Amino acid sequence: MTDEENAALTAAAVADPDNPPLPDDAKLVTYQEARRRGRPRVPKPKHLISMRLDDDVVTGLRALGDGWQTRANAILKEWLEKAG
Repeated sequence: MTDEENAALTAAAVADPDNPPLPDDAKLVTYQEARRRGRPRVPKPKHLISMRLDDDVVTGLRALGDGWQTRANAILKEWLEKAG
């Protein structure tokens, strides 16, 4: 694309009433930022681990319903705070 073609396209886009100008505080992102997938990064990410637990422990935790893994994490965290 030549500079003249680019300038003509830019002028047409600016003149388009369905293309209002961006506000001054608009955040422009790069292509890579726009294509980023997945959840946003958190300051303290959790670690995916694999561990073996007794069947009755897993059954009991799952019986608590949805969120049982979060509650298991809270139980372990509370135990560590008391132990330390």
